[in-house]
Amino acid sequence: MKNSIVLVVSFFFLMISYAQETNVDSLRSVWNDKGKPADQRLEALNLMDLDKDGMVLRGLSPDTIFQHAQLMYDFAKAKGISKWIGRSHLNKGNSYNFKRNYEKAIECYEKGLAVGEEHDDKLLIAHASSNMGKIYMMQSDFSRSVPTFYRAAKNYRAIGDSRNLAGVLSAIAMVYTYQNENENALKYLVESLTLREELLLEDNNFDDEFVISGMKSTIATLYTSIGETEMAKVYSSEHSDEFLDSLESSDDPRVLA
Repeated sequence: MKNSIVLVVSFFFLMISYAQETNVDSLRSVWNDKGKPADQRLEALNLMDLDKDGMVLRGLSPDTIFQHAQLMYDFAKAKGISKWIGRSHLNKGNSYNFKRNYEKAIECYEKGLAVGEEHDDKLLIAHASSNMGKIYMMQSDFSRSVPTFYRAAKNYRAIGDSRNLAGVLSAIAMVYTYQNENENALKYLVESLTLREELLLEDNNFDDEFVISGMKSTIATLYTSIGETEMAKVYSSEHSDEFLDSLESSDDPRVLA
């Protein structure tokens, strides 16, 4: 049962760590247009690697991410734009993260975090904290991952970023499931589910429907594990077994990330 819980919660969190493809040619055109405002050019460069929610686009090589991050840093530094200096550190961290060089990734995320804190850039603070928390979690350093995720959640909540907040809350739940603290896991997973359902009302899409279905199955399993069978029935679904089976047999790269 524990393995199934961890598997599903892991899937929720990793699933939102990747975004769909974007129009790179159009963005590259904006970046190369020296007549455009500096901030607009840097935004375009950033969106070659990330979507508007800060999620890494699929199919990018770590070297490409690093190259774009260095271009961003050099240009932002020359223009004195702290926001993009900070984001360049985050993107470099993503490059190292994909190469599994976690020490260098943390170093870059910490630089981004420092810029965010200096300028009270809550989005930058949240993204840096979330990325650091993921690494600490993978390293089973739960004493650092939880407070780091809390910091991310606090800042996502402050700016009203519900999608990223939902992901961080799922990550906190995941940490608690690793530590067999299922009651604590439920607290954060239920809140994450509520946010997901609100997002679905705004934008009805298959990915969110799929995630919500799995979350309900996981919440039911967690309630069962602590003896709350009536609450488990509230969240249980006739498709629970099929959902778990589909995850365990999935070759989706988001599951294997």
